[in-house]
Amino acid sequence: MDSPFMQAFAEGLAARGLNAARFEFPYMAERRINGTKKPPNRAPVLMESWHTVIGELGTPKKLIIGGKSMGGRMA
Repeated sequence: MDSPFMQAFAEGLAARGLNAARFEFPYMAERRINGTKKPPNRAPVLMESWHTVIGELGTPKKLIIGGKSMGGRMA
């Protein structure tokens, strides 16, 4: 979420007048807290994460979803 690549990508979108929301899936957030490397959550948990974030954005009429690594695969 805060890698140089994702930072540059979000800034590039913002420079073009687009909103960018970055977030972590639960397994990555847990890794950040305790430093343990576990496998990704199962697809239903990952999809629920997407839906939660989209809901927090107010369910925009136009939405582009992307990501890096697991986020890209789930997108």
